[in-house]
Amino acid sequence: MEVIKFSATQISYVLIVLFVLGIFTSFTRLNSELSYIKALEYKIGGDYENMVKELATVSNVLYPYDVTKQPVEYYTSMGYYRLRNLDEALTHSLNAERISPYNPLVLHNTAGIYQSSKKYDKATSYYRRMQKLFPNYIDPQINLLIIYSETLPFEKSKELFDELIKKDSLNPRFKSI
Repeated sequence: MEVIKFSATQISYVLIVLFVLGIFTSFTRLNSELSYIKALEYKIGGDYENMVKELATVSNVLYPYDVTKQPVEYYTSMGYYRLRNLDEALTHSLNAERISPYNPLVLHNTAGIYQSSKKYDKATSYYRRMQKLFPNYIDPQINLLIIYSETLPFEKSKELFDELIKKDSLNPRFKSI
């Protein structure tokens, strides 16, 4: 077996490259985090156009999730949804879903976009899936109830309504139904 030898100069070059790469990735990640924070400030102020622009500068490779483990794409999707650009919202929501496939907020967001786009079959599919995965997450089930009440016979809607009332009779969203 032959021993591979490295000179001190070669090792120095490798260490310099690793050092520069480390600085670059740290700088990019820091800038992404600062852009994310700025985007949230825009969100709080209701300035969704600037929020989306700021989120576009976030590196999805080095900063795919925020500190709460929500995909940054989820927030981009929310921004486009608020701007009523449902096609872009859906694109980013599906990207968020690829990053975090069992995240209830991401799934709910995707279903809501389908519902707003009047693609009730896809929205219903998402809401039913969420009903199985997260049986105590009531909001998506209420949205499913709204779709049922608009598209199905009364009896089918009433079954789901009765089930939801048993789970959470004090939910304020029931007042609007």
